[in-house]
Amino acid sequence: MSDFFEAFTGKAEIAPSFCLEHRYLPFKCGKCVTVCPTKAIFKDGEKIAINKEDCVNCGFCKAVCPTGAINLSGVTPLKEVAEIQEEGHIGCTLNPANSSKINLPCYGFLDTGEIAILAASGKKLNFYLESCNGCRYSQGKELFLQHLKTAEERLGNLSAFILHQKGQPPKEFSRREFFSFLTGKLRNTAASFLLKEKDDPNDIFAKRVSLKHRYFLKALELYQGQISGENALGENLKALGDCNGCGVCERLCPTGALSIKEGQLLFNPAFCLNCGLCLEACPKKILKNDGKITVNDVYLKKEKVLAKILVKTCQKCGKTFTPINAEDLCLNCYITQGLKRDNLFEGG
Repeated sequence: MSDFFEAFTGKAEIAPSFCLEHRYLPFKCGKCVTVCPTKAIFKDGEKIAINKEDCVNCGFCKAVCPTGAINLSGVTPLKEVAEIQEEGHIGCTLNPANSSKINLPCYGFLDTGEIAILAASGKKLNFYLESCNGCRYSQGKELFLQHLKTAEERLGNLSAFILHQKGQPPKEFSRREFFSFLTGKLRNTAASFLLKEKDDPNDIFAKRVSLKHRYFLKALELYQGQISGENALGENLKALGDCNGCGVCERLCPTGALSIKEGQLLFNPAFCLNCGLCLEACPKKILKNDGKITVNDVYLKKEKVLAKILVKTCQKCGKTFTPINAEDLCLNCYITQGLKRDNLFEGG
């Protein structure tokens, strides 16, 4: 039985609509640039670019990207891990000394959401860390442990992940593992969720919220009743001052966690990635982190009112509008009045 990863040929790709630095040029993230072991990801002027010739498919960039803007097309090792029925021994392909019959590119490939959904599947997953220390991509071990720690802080002890400080994964399936892998049927929702081939093209939630965050939200759903509702998941958001309804935060938020409806600025904590883009982009700088987003906030699935937005009546047309500063005219009347004043449509 050949190594699963031999068929994976994809390279890292960026989805500009999710990348924070593409969405708002003044914002500085650069986590993918910092973590790339081959410098395949770099700043090209004001934006992030990838030299695919230098990409080794380690997945570090994918794992640290806060919005899930980076994916490795064609690289789907999680599907093989998801198909494990009871217990699996996970290796990695970038370190031949640590390869097995079920491999990730590197343990650093896994982000917090993927770790959460794999843990929720209930199967035992063995990881072997001894060979990581001398590996060229040893930072993958640190990323893996960091993301595992974050998942455990949010969900509690993940006993399904067994870390071996000594030894290497077995190179062959045992007879029991082999037949379990080939003939076993999926027995839980977590594995089924991982194995879903494509998103519904009409699912707005799937279009706005990255797969890594959807994995984590699904894991929270499966852990409901088993973890404390007071567990912190991230920083909460608060508006300290009057909102003028300019809509910058609403347009820039990569997941739609912020919205303006009926004269109110609303916040959905379940969608928030704590990327910080709204804090920096708000022209009035009224958005601040305050308190924690908890598990209960996600379970409730309710939007919170951050601020009331001032609404005025246009002195010219009588329609209601949201002033950016202290305007007395709506935008349409302001533009129309300006055009008439400047006689832009009259011959000169």
